[in-house]
Amino acid sequence: MGSAIESWSKHPFPDFYIIGSAKTGTTTLAQHLAQHPNVCFSRAKEPEILRRELTDEQVTRSFDKMFAAFQPGQLRGEGSTAYTGWSNWRRESTESFVKPAEDPATAAATMMQEIRDTARRMAKYSPKARILYMFRHPVDRIYSQVHYNTRHAAEPVDFEATLELEPRYVQVSHYADILRLYLDCFPREQFLFTTLDEVIKDLPGLLNRVQDFIGIPRDPSIHEIKVFTNEGTGTLIVADVKALSAAEQQPGTGAGTAQGSGR
Repeated sequence: MGSAIESWSKHPFPDFYIIGSAKTGTTTLAQHLAQHPNVCFSRAKEPEILRRELTDEQVTRSFDKMFAAFQPGQLRGEGSTAYTGWSNWRRESTESFVKPAEDPATAAATMMQEIRDTARRMAKYSPKARILYMFRHPVDRIYSQVHYNTRHAAEPVDFEATLELEPRYVQVSHYADILRLYLDCFPREQFLFTTLDEVIKDLPGLLNRVQDFIGIPRDPSIHEIKVFTNEGTGTLIVADVKALSAAEQQPGTGAGTAQGSGR
């Protein structure tokens, strides 16, 4: 990546990506890193630019807008969970999340091909990028995503029926299959793997590891900051993360109704 705080790219492409499935803690990590003076995080946490079929000019222009606040001495980063899942960028409202896949029989296979294309685009535009891949217990992650995506449904959502209509929920938790697509495009040393458990139990240690990995000085001030989660705003400090541990690790309760939480 060149020097510790020097972007390797002459173009506005990310120096690092936070990927991994939805509801694994990517938002928390992104918001902490965004406070670092040597990081320019994308204006939208999940721009999903590489998930789309765009021309080189469109990709360059899109990232340029995302990193309009970039200053010399910063690294660019973004955190699109759609890079290891399915894209939401065409959806017009939160309520549309409750709609099933148009063709459940082929939805998962189509998603995997789209992820393969995304990994190839990432390697094309950011070949030296550092990739932060986040995991969570696969079943807990499924419960949490179903709950989040259907939280505005008028009636309680039947969990098993939802998975039959939308098989991509399960496929996204097949981490090895998805990771293999990225390892086909990037060497192993460009990846850092972490889990939601580490976010909850040792956030300062994780942040230090991440800062070392992407090549910026450790800044303890980012350990305790105001962050904006998917549910709203609030002050999330180390003590708060520990307090959330029990709630985050609950896969769900109730018969047939998807519940749970995650970030």
